[in-house]
Amino acid sequence: QLSNLLILIPSAMIKTRDGIIEEETKSHPNRRTKSLLAIPINQLILEEDGQNKLMNYFSSYKLGKARKEQLQSAKKMLGVHKKLKPNFPPSKSGKYTKNQSSEFADYITMQWLGMTHRQFLKQFNNNIKGLNLEIFLPLRTYAYVIFYKYYLQNREPSKLSDFGDLFHVFYIPYCKLAIIERDLCNVLNQIKRNSNILNNVKIENIDFFKTFKY
Repeated sequence: QLSNLLILIPSAMIKTRDGIIEEETKSHPNRRTKSLLAIPINQLILEEDGQNKLMNYFSSYKLGKARKEQLQSAKKMLGVHKKLKPNFPPSKSGKYTKNQSSEFADYITMQWLGMTHRQFLKQFNNNIKGLNLEIFLPLRTYAYVIFYKYYLQNREPSKLSDFGDLFHVFYIPYCKLAIIERDLCNVLNQIKRNSNILNNVKIENIDFFKTFKY
């Protein structure tokens, strides 16, 4: 049923998170402008046995392995969150404030790039002002969600799906419309009201589908 749906409606596979971040480093200091799309799924309609090819992909070892790795990453993130939260203290009032969100995003972005693109960062060793962290939209969106949900709201992740949801947020700043589960939708709209990072994105929860006339 899923393969039928994806062939009939406009669908596409998007680039990987790491691929997008790589494009951002290459476009620095400007924002990347390349398409988010990797492969249009609908082109399979024109291929012989296209639907079976799509079904085989969904049940492939490669996709199953990627899903297992995602679950393993979510487990690690749960432990890392508990260890790292004390490293970013609250304001002088003893509470986290919205004004700290941009600083937190800088912190997370630098930390991530330090692990994945150390050579890119080295060119700014003597020119830190030349580094434009604002262009790394996936990393900053990810950081904002963590800050608003777990720091500002003083919540603690209680299940793996809490971090599993975070794998989706990397792509949202490059979308025109994002339809997501209710809690994450609320968090993203809070971010949108207080930051310009999601200015070009309309964010809706699944109730959006109720507006469709079938």
